[in-house]
Amino acid sequence: MCQTAGGGDITVTSTLNEGSTFYCTIQTNQTTTFPTSRRQYNNIVHLASNEAPWRILVVDDQLENRQLMVNLLSSVGFDTQEAIHGQEAIEKNQQWQPHLIWMDLQMPIMDGKTALKQIKATANPPIVIALTANIFDCDRTQALQDGFDGFVCKPFRTSEIWEQMAQHLQVEFIQAAHPSALTSADNIVILQDLQHLPPEWQLQLIKASQSLDNPKIEQLLTHIPDQYAPLIQTLTELVRAYRFDLILDALESLNLLSQS
Repeated sequence: MCQTAGGGDITVTSTLNEGSTFYCTIQTNQTTTFPTSRRQYNNIVHLASNEAPWRILVVDDQLENRQLMVNLLSSVGFDTQEAIHGQEAIEKNQQWQPHLIWMDLQMPIMDGKTALKQIKATANPPIVIALTANIFDCDRTQALQDGFDGFVCKPFRTSEIWEQMAQHLQVEFIQAAHPSALTSADNIVILQDLQHLPPEWQLQLIKASQSLDNPKIEQLLTHIPDQYAPLIQTLTELVRAYRFDLILDALESLNLLSQS
């Protein structure tokens, strides 16, 4: 047995032709730790009544992506405007002075990183959060090093959007009094009917959900046989609530994502 510098002990026992076993004990100071809780931003229905009008600019060259974010943010009470590239974002920032900008990275005319530098160089610059579906840009550390205040990669969960808004603007939200019926056990069972639909259709649903493509998903729903009416209703509610994450979770739980 030998003693370590820190006050612990190391012992060893050996058996010829079989091997050795080492035992180690160390001295430590007792500490008390408390579990940390992270607020969940699920079932958000509106901004708190005492919140001032918050101006939010959505910058994305894809119409569907802009509409999705604008509809989502407007649905809870944010004042929103759109820009289709970085140059327009700079102009809107000067004219409208948004409190926060959701900025796509890859855009024609001027990309998000270039626009960010000019926007951050202005007096009282807004919060700018990167939002991208480009797998090569999905690097949070790099985005923060580039000067973005936050980063979200698509496909996102709506709770990620609300969490970023709360963190950077200190806004308060009103949440539904009860958990959404969309996540009920009954609806989880209903979503299992996805496995009975054609593989090609499943693949299209996966791609549309990952792209946050409402119109495409709604079009796909028209091809579900009437015998799966509860599935149609559940998916329709999920799309209207922007819960693409739950659709993808259901597909993953049925191993449909891996099969794609």
